[in-house]
Amino acid sequence: MLVNDAVETPPCSGVFVNTPRQDGNQLVRGWEADVIYVINNDVTIGGSFGRVDSKYTYFGSTAPEAIGRSVNGISPENGSAYIKYSPSSGVLKGLYFNALVTYVSSTPTQTPIAGDTIAITPGTGKVTVTGHTDAWKLRLPSFTLWEFGVHYRLPRINAHWDQEVSLNLKNAFDKYYLKTSALRGDGRGILLPISSPTGFASLLSRVIAFQKPPASSPAVFFG
Repeated sequence: MLVNDAVETPPCSGVFVNTPRQDGNQLVRGWEADVIYVINNDVTIGGSFGRVDSKYTYFGSTAPEAIGRSVNGISPENGSAYIKYSPSSGVLKGLYFNALVTYVSSTPTQTPIAGDTIAITPGTGKVTVTGHTDAWKLRLPSFTLWEFGVHYRLPRINAHWDQEVSLNLKNAFDKYYLKTSALRGDGRGILLPISSPTGFASLLSRVIAFQKPPASSPAVFFG
């Protein structure tokens, strides 16, 4: 990462210059848990959740105040849960249905020194924070997205013909959200994939997509 160091220039002059260089350290701790539970032959549920605690431990000699602040662009928490219904008998055999919900927590967007003003004391190189706007506290809002799908595996004609037709509804409730990159997320979308994992039928694989473009609402940040 690019950080700033107070470098005495020229040496022994007592004049310190704010000099950018590739340096800096982060401490990252985290965990993740996954669970799958088969209720019966037809219904399976599952979920996952993860937490990442990523902090700066060094961001250049001119930014001592950055130590302990969160790393921008990394969501500290995210998770998902799903249910899958796949009838093993009856008229619906060959079909399966799924619902998925995903969650991404509020995400820091700014560098750990955003909004800070510093002064370097001549002769000693001591760094003092002379003002701040707390811009480094700005974050993207959390968001939750839903997805639903219906899938049908076609009867196998032979070993080289294995087709599955699906209908997926992405962002089902047309949720307005911002990705961790601060770009607007996609609106509601319909995907019609035809998958064929083996043999000559793989040449027939297609995905037909009807995607609503991102909403035109302005980006929203909060501290």
